Amino acid sequence: MDEPKFKAIKYAIKKKGGILKLTAELFEDTAANVMAYINKWIAKKTKATRNAMILKVLNAMTAGKEVVISTIDSLKDVFNVSLDPAIATSSMVITNQSGYNYLDKLKDADGKYILQPNPTMATQMLLFGKKVIKSTEIKTGEAVTGYKHPVYIGDLKEAITLFDRNVMTIDMNDKAAGLWEKDMTGIKVRDRFDVQPVDEAAVIKGEITENVAG
Repeated sequence: MDEPKFKAIKYAIKKKGGILKLTAELFEDTAANVMAYINKWIAKKTKATRNAMILKVLNAMTAGKEVVISTIDSLKDVFNVSLDPAIATSSMVITNQSGYNYLDKLKDADGKYILQPNPTMATQMLLFGKKVIKSTEIKTGEAVTGYKHPVYIGDLKEAITLFDRNVMTIDMNDKAAGLWEKDMTGIKVRDRFDVQPVDEAAVIKGEITENVAG
């Protein structure tokens, strides 16, 4: 049998973080559990930061190799031809809200929608039996005549690796410079990680072009 091929993957841990400043009155006068809300808000921000880094790497990996998605057959070509069969079996689909809306309205020759609910998880949709995950739409205020909606197809666990150096840390301090005098508490959040490509053949970026009537 063929021998597996290995390559060295270099990564450099990057520190992301920020400081929230809250007044003492907020803690004293609010009946609700403020810290529970803050912790939930921080978790969402951390997830968004990591997802943004992952998408940045995916875009760099697929730059110049984007595939036009315009029909159901062009989607099938990605799964049946472009992806390695071993990757296709474990693949998923990631797109933004507009891309999802396009896929959600596609119908086959019998007039049936190609996106179908997962029978084991009603809130999850399947495309040819593959899990579809929606990303967040990024909007600009510029006037445009059309859009290109990204559709990432493949096995992201094979395509990239997230090197997590440390679990997210949250520190609180009300004695630091400028805080004690103003009756404020500083909440410092730190997250250390890096994202690197591993197998560029494990993911394909498709682009759905949508023209805007003007």
